[in-house]
Amino acid sequence: TTWKRHANKEMEKLPSSYDGVLNSGEAIELTTCGGGGYGDPSLRDPNRVASAVNRQWISEEKAEEIYYVKLKLAENGIDYTVNAQATEQLRSVGA
Repeated sequence: TTWKRHANKEMEKLPSSYDGVLNSGEAIELTTCGGGGYGDPSLRDPNRVASAVNRQWISEEKAEEIYYVKLKLAENGIDYTVNAQATEQLRSVGA
């Protein structure tokens, strides 16, 4: 379901296809079905997991807890990269 939240906090249900302009203070809110993903999480490409963390889709803690991927802060001090050795060790023990 997709909603438009007006600046006055009033919610307007939108059709499945919407083409419009948002004014200051307005937002689009949507609810999607939760997907369980596919395959064994411990087999997910560690670089894809790091990408998900960098996009703030999941936390660094969830990367480790669910996907058995250990990350380290990149040289830029903002993004994360895969700690390959620690990931390999974590996956051999945890998976």
